Amino acid sequence: MEHIYYGENGEQKGPVTRAELHQLLISKTITLDTPIWNIALQQWVALRTQPVLLQGIKQTDQGDITGTSVGADDAGNVYMTPELAVAFKRIGYNDAMIERFFDEGGKVVRFKYTISVVILTFTRESELVLVQPGKSRVAAGLSYTVMTFFLGWWGFPWGFIYTPASLIENLTGGKDLTESYYERLRPQTTKQLGSQVRQLG
Repeated sequence: MEHIYYGENGEQKGPVTRAELHQLLISKTITLDTPIWNIALQQWVALRTQPVLLQGIKQTDQGDITGTSVGADDAGNVYMTPELAVAFKRIGYNDAMIERFFDEGGKVVRFKYTISVVILTFTRESELVLVQPGKSRVAAGLSYTVMTFFLGWWGFPWGFIYTPASLIENLTGGKDLTESYYERLRPQTTKQLGSQVRQLG
């Protein structure tokens, strides 16, 4: 049986099975930003970074999960979900511009940020950030780096642990998800993605 632990209000909860994790997600008891851990992971990570754990959630249920960015069908095939389309809509991209974005080396990135309040420390991942071709990923994540630098240290002891980790990740360009969001999703053409963007208008 698969044992998965998750964090809630600064406490470790679990273990739960994958099916139980799905129910927690669908009921909004947890979110895709909730930290999770199991024996296959070296450290706590956000649930959204582990699409394999989302396998088996029906697509109708996926649509009810705010912030979903990567989904998987019952066969484990990754499919497009709204967050990337929303990111392109935010910057006004059309079909041709989306295709050019990837062809010219644009990057899809997440950054980390850490905030401490007294003894509580929260570390989260950013929304998707689209880094234009030729632009610096470090510069794109500067707001999250500055936020972490000034607000991350103050919780003891976790502020001293999570803050450096977030700073290091951001100052090395964040987490590059381009391959996950493009190569694996290539069967769905950028034209189809552009259609999703227009539907958001």
